[in-house]
Amino acid sequence: MLSWGALEKVIQRECYSHAEVEHIRNLHNSEKRIRKCRLGGRDSGPLVSNRSHERMTADAFHLVADWYHFAILNLVKLDEHKLESDNWIAETLQITRQQAQDAKNRLLRLGYLKFSEGVWSRIEKPLLADFGCSDYALKQSHAQSISQAKEALFNVNLKLRNISSVTFPADPKNVQIVAEEIENFLVRVSERMGCGRKSAVYNLNVQLVPVSKIEEK
Repeated sequence: MLSWGALEKVIQRECYSHAEVEHIRNLHNSEKRIRKCRLGGRDSGPLVSNRSHERMTADAFHLVADWYHFAILNLVKLDEHKLESDNWIAETLQITRQQAQDAKNRLLRLGYLKFSEGVWSRIEKPLLADFGCSDYALKQSHAQSISQAKEALFNVNLKLRNISSVTFPADPKNVQIVAEEIENFLVRVSERMGCGRKSAVYNLNVQLVPVSKIEEK
């Protein structure tokens, strides 16, 4: 197993962000604890190759944290697309060409995207939980979705978007019950929006949050 000092050298070379560094540090510490438990306090050796583990960790973090990865996976399902063109992806999603190229390569490495015999396809598989779909990455993803909704509020025609809200008295104990209903609602809407000619990628956000102070017990 690489020491943290050795990992830091790799991190500096790869130019990871502060958030990614903290994420890798947590995974590194967790892996040490797992090895020691397995052999009664002795190090059992690397669980996976160090270099592969570092790349996979960063890839998994970006997959969850950066919204455009899932957008690219859904571009594949449009009736017409030019996924072979990084410029087309960048223009369609309004991101940089470098972001489009990096994201597409990352999806190919992780096995969520496949190019075979001139055809692009999306591979349905669960997220790489073993490599840290961290709480921070998920929060960053949600923050980006909220920012997109705010931008659409001012820049997208009302006929092409819907933003609704309601304020009501509530028992906070019901949040987890309602969360399951929201999940089912998300599935129903995505299926309904997928009927007909698919020419655009949408994102549906549902936020259920308190607007009054809650005393947590």
